[in-house]
Amino acid sequence: MLRLAFDIAGSNSEGELVDCRVPVRRFDAPQLVRHIGRAVLIFLADEDGRLDFVASAVLGGIVPSSPESRGVVAELVEIVPFVRPVAHRGLPRAEGVPWISLPSAMFDAILDNAREEGRPTGLEEVGATTFAYDAPALPPLETFAALDRAVKRNYGHICALTGLSEAGQARYRVEDLQLAPIRPLPEDGPVHVTNCLVLAPAAAEAFAARHLTVAGDLSVIVDVSRIDPDLLEAINPIGRLAVPEDESLRPDPRHLAWHRRRFFSSLN
Repeated sequence: MLRLAFDIAGSNSEGELVDCRVPVRRFDAPQLVRHIGRAVLIFLADEDGRLDFVASAVLGGIVPSSPESRGVVAELVEIVPFVRPVAHRGLPRAEGVPWISLPSAMFDAILDNAREEGRPTGLEEVGATTFAYDAPALPPLETFAALDRAVKRNYGHICALTGLSEAGQARYRVEDLQLAPIRPLPEDGPVHVTNCLVLAPAAAEAFAARHLTVAGDLSVIVDVSRIDPDLLEAINPIGRLAVPEDESLRPDPRHLAWHRRRFFSSLN
């Protein structure tokens, strides 16, 4: 199977080596979807046609660029910069297309060259990937009860998906908000406010079953073939997760990326 590499010069991060979204052609999506959850490379091109491979990453998903747009973007997450670029010339590129396919042998050779520079990428395959969790500087949460109270307080006792409160009166009624882990503890998820959402029971069940997930910009992605119609109707009209104003209390993008990979894998 061929492997992918993306040019992030035109991404929303403007070429910075951080989690980003790269606009891609809509009719390329079926080919790119097959690589969701797999390691990819990141390159930057110069005017002489040389491609400098500068990092490895994971293709987290192919999602709409916005709720109103027909455009799509590739989400690149868990980016690991190389110590030094690995340069190649003569690789074929289609004008205006921000990604290329590489033979597996070349893909592996680029990773090997990067390792020889003293920094392993750690991304041979996502299934073997681990990463260090750097928690924000928050007061310690020593018990699940304390975590439950803290997260519900941070979210204003409101379901992050539907926007309904415990006291809300609606056809889809929230009777008992739940603390929902984004990356479960058995999957190495941390006991921390940034790894939790406050959700209504049906929303928590759907999130755990991966009938829906959350994009890097907090927009909600649903599998309409599996999600409960009543829940779909109850999702926040703006189509985005409601999160605390304090960015240090919001979901960690790395945990959301982990959940997205599992969501898209379940579609295959």
